[in-house]
Amino acid sequence: MMTGDQYVAAVVRKYAVSTAAGSAASKAANLLVPLLKNWAGRSLLGIALSGSYAKGTAISLGTDVDIFVSVDCAQPVNQIYWSLFQYCVDHQLRPQVQNVSVGVQSNGLNVDLVPGRRQKGNTTDHTLYKRKKDTWVQTNVAQHIQFVSTSGRADEIRALKIWRERNYLDSPSFYLELTIIEALKHKRSNSPADKVLTALKYLEETFIHGGWLTQPTATT
Repeated sequence: MMTGDQYVAAVVRKYAVSTAAGSAASKAANLLVPLLKNWAGRSLLGIALSGSYAKGTAISLGTDVDIFVSVDCAQPVNQIYWSLFQYCVDHQLRPQVQNVSVGVQSNGLNVDLVPGRRQKGNTTDHTLYKRKKDTWVQTNVAQHIQFVSTSGRADEIRALKIWRERNYLDSPSFYLELTIIEALKHKRSNSPADKVLTALKYLEETFIHGGWLTQPTATT
């Protein structure tokens, strides 16, 4: 019979995904890079994996491949977003409108294309279009990736994401990642099971009664 620590480790391994060269995620991104370069043209600053794949917290149960496209131009961010959407339409990618991303499929995977306009000055801050509210938001994708990927909590985050998916809960991945890091910031135990239980207790006491985790609706 497996111990609690062995069980947690086995579940995390079962649903782990790779972003190494030759992986499905890497192939999906590489197939789209030429199209994204053509779309952005001279405005392009960079194309890179972002989200869970870049942070090392992706799982096979429901993680899309996020590709961040950084551009430098004077065009309003709503126009940048719809320009990318129309470009995907024109190239038969059958895009789906989402909140800050354009959803497509590549190499059998769901891929979210996130266009961002870099803000002026010596900064990595970007402005994204939020379609659902027809507004914009400032973000720093590079800082998000660094904070999560260097937290040392990748396995615990993956374990809680698996728990979320298995229980059909709706919660933004980035908020969940930040919450797990906060919940375990003073935890010194080397036991994976103990850390997962600590994180679950933190979620129960801090978030569930406040409505942070909810059952998904038909519109999610």
